Amino acid sequence: MPSEADKDYYLERAEAELTLGDEAGDSRAAWAHFQLAGRYLDLVYRDGEEREADEEAILVGTFE
Repeated sequence: MPSEADKDYYLERAEAELTLGDEAGDSRAAWAHFQLAGRYLDLVYRDGEEREADEEAILVGTFE
């Protein structure tokens, strides 16, 4: 389970990624930013194995 500091960080990152997605000039770049935002939100609101998979996806850069 992430600490409160980690949750705050993940929420800040999600917000930043959403902003970057809105500002992206390319639909593929926007999609990537929105995917990252979703993964960061998942880190806050998911538990267990699902959260671990999201952490791995962010670190490695793989998205489904």
